[in-house]
Amino acid sequence: PTCDETYNVPIANGTIKLQQEQKCPLDDFELLYFTAGAKGKSFVFCPYCYSNPPFPEMPKGSACSACSHPTCTFGVNRLGVSGCVECDQGVLVLDPGSIPKWKLVCNKCDVIVRI
Repeated sequence: PTCDETYNVPIANGTIKLQQEQKCPLDDFELLYFTAGAKGKSFVFCPYCYSNPPFPEMPKGSACSACSHPTCTFGVNRLGVSGCVECDQGVLVLDPGSIPKWKLVCNKCDVIVRI
């Protein structure tokens, strides 16, 4: 059997790797981690949800940080810290891959706060 399904991934210059073999609670896809380097934006995403958002408030191309599902480990309900300082709709979310130089990233715009 062959698989003809393809899924969108971030197209900006960066790298994608497995997110510690963790899976999405909605569809059981393996989660991926995108990073644009030490000074760029980074986020965890599910390839299926990234291409087929599960909730109306999630546009295509959304990371897990925009997910409102209560069991999403990387969702806004688990990692959200505060409202964004630049945009009205965004939430600053802890970037789990930024350890040990922690940073918060907005789940709607390009704001990055290093802590």
